[in-house]
Amino acid sequence: MELPPLPSSYGLTSGTFRVRLDPSNPVARPSSFVYAERDAHLFQTQFEDVVGAPLKMVKSYVLDTPKKSEGRAAHITIEPPLDRSARIGAPTKTRRINDRKKLNETGLVALARPSRTRETGVLWKGTTVWKMEFRCTGTTLCDAPPVLKCGCACTMKMLAYATVQDVSNGEVVIEVSGCDPTVSGSLHSATRPWEMGLQQQLATQHAPTWLAMAKRESAGVDQLRHQIIAQQRQDGRERTDPDPAVASSQVPSVVSTRPTLFVIAFCLSFWVCQSV
Repeated sequence: MELPPLPSSYGLTSGTFRVRLDPSNPVARPSSFVYAERDAHLFQTQFEDVVGAPLKMVKSYVLDTPKKSEGRAAHITIEPPLDRSARIGAPTKTRRINDRKKLNETGLVALARPSRTRETGVLWKGTTVWKMEFRCTGTTLCDAPPVLKCGCACTMKMLAYATVQDVSNGEVVIEVSGCDPTVSGSLHSATRPWEMGLQQQLATQHAPTWLAMAKRESAGVDQLRHQIIAQQRQDGRERTDPDPAVASSQVPSVVSTRPTLFVIAFCLSFWVCQSV
């Protein structure tokens, strides 16, 4: 069941897309959308419960290379959007929600199959060949789940995927989920609406405190680094002892002390970056 584009109250005001409704609950707030591939990125900048959310890509599946563990050959080719260029020599590919996808020869064969088969690695037109999953990492406006998933303190999830048929049609399916959107609140919280203005206001109010905390922790990291250097110098002097037994007995101390200090320094550095 499909309807015309949503009213502007949802924030979706531009782009080519269709809305999918749940036939079992047609009055529920829509959570599934079919976008033209070139306009898929507009969802992230317009949908009210996604705009401004700290989304983190936690999973991706792109069948542009063979998946030996699944016995699947590459079925699509990927190119960046027209306004972007590929990073030549980059160790990893940058995945975007509006990447241009095209079926290769194997994909065209799969497109001709109307139903799935039991053969390993043999795909049909309904097989998903491209997928990106995003999760909100959590804010003060989010309800924290009982168990963190992928390190994210929020239940809000955005899933974008395309089947063989979707790739042929030049479309991307986008689905959002989280807290019950039929009640007061948002996908982030069952009781609080997603107010990015309030979120930005809170961030501005707490910015001085966070900056001061970051400076203190940064100073602690610098102190740890100085301790590491001092420990290394001390270890170097102790290793000049001519007695092999004494020298060998000091090796475990060096091995155990330096990694510990490095781990502590790294964790503090990571916490500082997250705080800012």
